[in-house]
Amino acid sequence: MHQIVVKALIREFLLKSGLTETLNTFDKEYKDKTTITKMDVILQLGLSKVVKRNNLSLKPLKSLLEILVSHLLNKKAQLEALTIASKAERIEDIPQDIPYDPSVGASRMNKMKKRPQSEYKPKNLDLSKEEEVVIEQKEDKKDETFTSNKGQQEISRKSSTKQVRLQDYQDDKIDDQSNQDKKELPNLLLSQPPKLINMKKQSEKKEVDQVILKDLQDNNQDNQSMNIKVEYQKCNIKQHNVQLQISNLNYDKSIGFNQGKRRPQQKTITQPIKKLLFQGTMNGLPKSWSQPFIFKDEPTFFGLHQLEGGPCGVLASVQAYYLKHFLFSQSSYSKVSIKQNCLLAALSDIFYKSNKERLIIAIPARDSSMNQAIGIESCDQLEYQIKSFSYLYEVLLEHASLFFGQNGVTLFFYSLILTKGVEQIIQEMDSASNPLIGNHGHCTQEAVNLMLTGKAISNCFDGCKQIDELKIKGIEERSEIGFLTIFEHFQYLEVGKNLKEPLLPIWVICKEYHYSVIFGCNNDVIQDKPYLKNNLKEFDLVFYDGLNNPDDLIIITIRRLGAQLGKQKKKIQIEGVQFDSSDKVTPLIECLLKTKYGELELDWNDSMPIL
Repeated sequence: MHQIVVKALIREFLLKSGLTETLNTFDKEYKDKTTITKMDVILQLGLSKVVKRNNLSLKPLKSLLEILVSHLLNKKAQLEALTIASKAERIEDIPQDIPYDPSVGASRMNKMKKRPQSEYKPKNLDLSKEEEVVIEQKEDKKDETFTSNKGQQEISRKSSTKQVRLQDYQDDKIDDQSNQDKKELPNLLLSQPPKLINMKKQSEKKEVDQVILKDLQDNNQDNQSMNIKVEYQKCNIKQHNVQLQISNLNYDKSIGFNQGKRRPQQKTITQPIKKLLFQGTMNGLPKSWSQPFIFKDEPTFFGLHQLEGGPCGVLASVQAYYLKHFLFSQSSYSKVSIKQNCLLAALSDIFYKSNKERLIIAIPARDSSMNQAIGIESCDQLEYQIKSFSYLYEVLLEHASLFFGQNGVTLFFYSLILTKGVEQIIQEMDSASNPLIGNHGHCTQEAVNLMLTGKAISNCFDGCKQIDELKIKGIEERSEIGFLTIFEHFQYLEVGKNLKEPLLPIWVICKEYHYSVIFGCNNDVIQDKPYLKNNLKEFDLVFYDGLNNPDDLIIITIRRLGAQLGKQKKKIQIEGVQFDSSDKVTPLIECLLKTKYGELELDWNDSMPIL
């Protein structure tokens, strides 16, 4: 993919510079004829805001290559300026007339010394003034205690005798490591940066119980006589315990090796597809569907980004399978190539569930407008005979640029319909008049079920139901990915256990015609009543919305309401009118989760509740 982007940058630069002869020579010697649009290059390099600023400047640069180089040079200059300023500030702060003495300056050193990782505090939890006073009073003692917040295990560390002005980073790191090794206390579970962990305040008893349980697991000790209460399951995204079968896919592979048979799209095929999609309500997919699959960075490094409303049903379903491969099947979270391959593995899952014998990929036959999603009539077909799941994955590797370029989401959805077959989809629906796309460009229940289960079922209950002479089909077997909807709370439909209790702790959720994802990092949360299993009374779920909250890591703590958990509602009566004193605006997420876990209480952990 990077070679295609580089070629596009060079060609545009030569074209904007008027070097036509050089451009012709370049095209003759460079044999790869793969094309990519300017917008695709901007999206791949993440230059949308940079290009917009350039266009608004007094002297805008002409080519993307010039804009990219100018942006990098400005960044470098800003970084150098900050570095020089910080160095000057440190030099002014050091008394230059005092000679070095290793026995002096320990107290000052302790204030500036980098804290161990286990003592980091989240940005949204500030220490109280009382706690800061306690720390300052104890810092000159031989052993001092720090707590990241109330209720956590206290950790002792010895004060260093190094002076600040001669402190070296590597020596400090080694000194910290040696002090860490000398500790007799067990390591805390905060082994990742705090933005990846729910750092909510807990009681000291719960933290100690978790530490003891962690030690027993690490040492492979099986003491049945110990009665340990696991009351709270923290959510550590990069240290999950979700159990999956070992995948034989190579997530670090660069390209596939298969060849398919290409044929032009025919009108006899396009018309039934358009009818299946819209049933006459729309002429084509709206502009919002014209987007590629885009990855997010920290803190939501596991997410896919949605640019506009509309394709949320497709993106949420793909997001769910992407979590399966990227988060739960491998452990390299920073490489872009692995992110891309895990997404292709997620698409492979959806294709393979719909048809295990063939794959038909929709490819653009001609350039489409940048102002609307590509139509099915503007696509050709590329057909493959599928031998295995890994073979299908290799095919998608070869055509990766289709899904990471303009209309990537749309081309995937067209490919799924072609692969499944229009007639087969209609047979699985309750009615042939049901569309796959609703009035406002959103996916219907049939489209979401097709991506989650491989079948375009119109309902969410288990099995089949007989109403007079009409047989209504539901979900036949336990799904790999789950589904929850606010419409069950409103009693418009029923969601069965095949979707409520999936094989993986991942659910696509529907909240007022918008789809997003919620997932856990522990298999225990799959059951409707995980608080009864292993005494798990509290547990965490991660909520991700690629459209409305793509940059927010939202971790929700769920508490089961009972005799000793939750607040009791008070009934107040005034002049014969009885009302509930605890009445408040209940977030739809809470109502939705109640359809699975029953009566509960949500703790948003300092995040803004999603109403």
